[in-house]
Amino acid sequence: MQPLTRNYQDYLIESLKDPSEAALYLWAILQEKDPEPELLLSALQDVAMALGQEKMSPEQLQEHLSHLKTVLDQPESQAIYRLSSWLQSLGLTLTVIVNSEPNSTLESVAETVEVRL
Repeated sequence: MQPLTRNYQDYLIESLKDPSEAALYLWAILQEKDPEPELLLSALQDVAMALGQEKMSPEQLQEHLSHLKTVLDQPESQAIYRLSSWLQSLGLTLTVIVNSEPNSTLESVAETVEVRL
């Protein structure tokens, strides 16, 4: 008999294998009114586990995950460049766009044709 429940972490990683889902997930974390650095770290690790499995060897993925803490510990101006590079290794791009709707929601972003982070 199959279990009735599914491990949330396994479900999350599986859903984040879709780059659009991964981008929306990170976007939602970055929209928090009270940013939590540990929450961002956890979200980036989740995305790396999901997208890195197909793009990297297990050793490269582990090294990539280890490098994340170093990236986030950089002074602000360096951290943004290193985070951009770190995301590019996973096939994601850090992008700044004009927010035409100051009160935009996750639903409105999800409806766009292309999601960029």
